Amino acid sequence: MPVCKILSLICRIPDEANLDEIYLKLNGKKIWPVSKKFKRIKMGNTDLDFILKDVNHGDKIEMELWDYDFLSPNDFLGTFTFYLDDPGGPFTTELSKKDSQVASYSLEWKYD
Repeated sequence: MPVCKILSLICRIPDEANLDEIYLKLNGKKIWPVSKKFKRIKMGNTDLDFILKDVNHGDKIEMELWDYDFLSPNDFLGTFTFYLDDPGGPFTTELSKKDSQVASYSLEWKYD
């Protein structure tokens, strides 16, 4: 059975001035990082290296990127959307964001 592996997150423009405190959600549930509330991300490439669970061939994946805030509500940065159709990769998916959002991220993944 094919497996979808999330390889890395690439930050081109952070949401905040220094480091973003990032986490990912799928179907309303936080899926990464597993053992803590967030991971501090700086500009450049961050290895994620985890497998998406409970997904199937043909699924449309809509993964949300969030920035954790300590004193105010967390910031929704946007959505990564991709389809699990043809095995292969690595593939890169750009963050689809709100018009007012400055942050720019890409997600690298493979399906095999």
